[in-house]
Amino acid sequence: MAEALHYRLQFIGVLAGAFALMLVVQLVRVQLVEHHFYEEWGREQRERSITIADAPRGVIRDRNGHLLAGNGVAYAVEAAPAYVVDARGVAAALSPLLHLPASQIEEWLHGDLLWVPLASPVAKELGEQVAALGLPGISVRPLWTREYPEGTLAAHVLGFCNAE
Repeated sequence: MAEALHYRLQFIGVLAGAFALMLVVQLVRVQLVEHHFYEEWGREQRERSITIADAPRGVIRDRNGHLLAGNGVAYAVEAAPAYVVDARGVAAALSPLLHLPASQIEEWLHGDLLWVPLASPVAKELGEQVAALGLPGISVRPLWTREYPEGTLAAHVLGFCNAE
């Protein structure tokens, strides 16, 4: 009887040892062999890119439906000097539109900066004129602005929104 118990304990010990060995082999495989796969898989699960557009604010109307505060569009004219092919030509084309000296624009385009704001905010019509030129390295980005058609009427209730 004691001999049967001895064999059973040996069998259970061998099973426990085999299970422990399987666990160690699996840990080595996951942590050392397939490390990059699981690292990338984890990164995909916890990181994601979300593009959030700068949404306009809501409109405010009085009880009769008359607009008190609304949204308008202005533009920011920006440059990526690395993508500008002809700095002198671009400066000559933008100078009369942006009312800036061509030499100043050309100096900005020859600078070391990766991105240069040329003018912001500019009127919608002016932004569309600059975009229509199709100059390489020059981008026109829309900006939402707050417009108050009635000026200061109800300013103490509406508040105000400006660049500051």
